[in-house]
Amino acid sequence: MPKVKIDGDPIPPPVSASTPQSLHKSIIFAVTAVALAAIGGIILFAACHPDFWPALNQHTGNLIWALMGGTFLLSTAFGIASVVSYKKGIKTPPKTTKKQIKPKSSRPTRQPDPSKKTQQQPTVNLPANSAPAKPLYQPKGYLVVSWNIGSNHDYMVTRKGITNNSITSDENNQQLTTERRALAKECFTELGSTLCSPDIVLLQEVNKTFDALETSNTLTHCFGTNYECLNSPPSEGEKLDTAVAWNTQKFEKLHDDFAKSEFLDKGKIREWRDKIVVLRDRTTNKILIIASGHIRGFPLKAQNIKDQAQDGNKQLDSLSQKLESIQTNYSADITILGMDANTDSSDQAERLKILKSKIWTIDSSTNFTHANGKLDYFGIFVNAGMPAIINILSTPSKSQHTSSKNPSDHEMLVADIKFW
Repeated sequence: MPKVKIDGDPIPPPVSASTPQSLHKSIIFAVTAVALAAIGGIILFAACHPDFWPALNQHTGNLIWALMGGTFLLSTAFGIASVVSYKKGIKTPPKTTKKQIKPKSSRPTRQPDPSKKTQQQPTVNLPANSAPAKPLYQPKGYLVVSWNIGSNHDYMVTRKGITNNSITSDENNQQLTTERRALAKECFTELGSTLCSPDIVLLQEVNKTFDALETSNTLTHCFGTNYECLNSPPSEGEKLDTAVAWNTQKFEKLHDDFAKSEFLDKGKIREWRDKIVVLRDRTTNKILIIASGHIRGFPLKAQNIKDQAQDGNKQLDSLSQKLESIQTNYSADITILGMDANTDSSDQAERLKILKSKIWTIDSSTNFTHANGKLDYFGIFVNAGMPAIINILSTPSKSQHTSSKNPSDHEMLVADIKFW
């Protein structure tokens, strides 16, 4: 292995026994010496032949002897030069230019203190004039995101103040959909840069804007790791609504399911489906159930709010029963539900009591996640005797709640969920 300089460039290897320049000269001298020796040998052979020598006069014979002697002398000289050139190449390595040995960094290197024992550490090369990256948040448990990604129409009304558009024209506006996708990517990217990549993402009201493929591609692009996403299968005549995604490097999928809830709407039976997935933590082997719920809302100004809220209450009750059943079947360590509950404790407290009465833990944050109040919640259900903490964190969309940079009418809800 070559040694490594401080700036990371490899030090040139030791010079070989003979450099290419000296070896080239040595070969030329040697070949010339052999050629001259061959010529001298031919002359000597001819001069010694009995038929050749008597035919020559004395003057010519002297010239031949002189030529032969000179040839042998030159041959000897070139042979000696070949040997000298080869040995000189061994003793004198080629000169290296300053460019070859000059470190990339012009800063002086720190010399080690011989009085202290040092241990070689790997070096990290930062770009010129770059500051160290801000340390990311280190979750104590699982970093989970729950977000009602909203619709085109909600975006137009809430973020742009345009209320005269029809819902149908907004939802079919592909340019508007593309604009909201770009804004969602910005929010996810900011989440990764200010906190860290989420372990689990629970989405509501995905519709056609964030189907499974779009969600997987978005999360993988923003966080640089692979995510798998599953949508709740739409019932006949319904749109996609909920989706769950997870970091595939941390979790293995064991099972996927959904909870359905029927309700009567304008004389027609409709069905909402909330997505559920069972995961195994690849490191701890703990079993998790994750679910995304979009609970049916109700008119806030209705005189009979309690009656209007019954469909959503039944939906949440059905969802919790489904989750508790799966938890029993898989002996899951924890169930994590991220939901748009479509209620505030001051509007319809009975809805949240459905979970609290079943020994679920609901996050206690009171920060608004919607213009109408705190509508979005985390609920967790753990095995008996296992404490759990839901730590709600600040979100990228919090500062964008009143701006057009949030693609939804809801804020992103982020929590560090720890259980042991």
